[in-house]
Amino acid sequence: MEDKRNDALKLEKVLEERLRQALAEKERAEKLALDKLKQLQTERDTTVAGLEQRAKRYETLLRAREEEAIRKAAEFDKLQALIDQKLQLTERELAECRAKLVARECELKDLTKEMYSAKKETQALQA
Repeated sequence: MEDKRNDALKLEKVLEERLRQALAEKERAEKLALDKLKQLQTERDTTVAGLEQRAKRYETLLRAREEEAIRKAAEFDKLQALIDQKLQLTERELAECRAKLVARECELKDLTKEMYSAKKETQALQA
């Protein structure tokens, strides 16, 4: 009976030691898991911060490009208005020049008729 009791005590001590080892192993595993979780959270936070920074940079770049496009469009519209205005002015000047040319051609015809009439009169008087 004493042997059984001694065996039971030995078994109890062995089981207690195994339990302590298992608990220690569990504690180490939990600590490793927590460390790994903290590392992953830090990596995630770093990645998120980097992505947010890139997003802000791209938003700023996009805003600058949009503003540049708006500025160029406004400049283009101004230049187009100036071109249209110059074209209208040139067309008006061309119309005025044509009108003057037609008037001069009429004057030339009238002068040519007068000269022809004067020539005929001169020939008639000489004959």
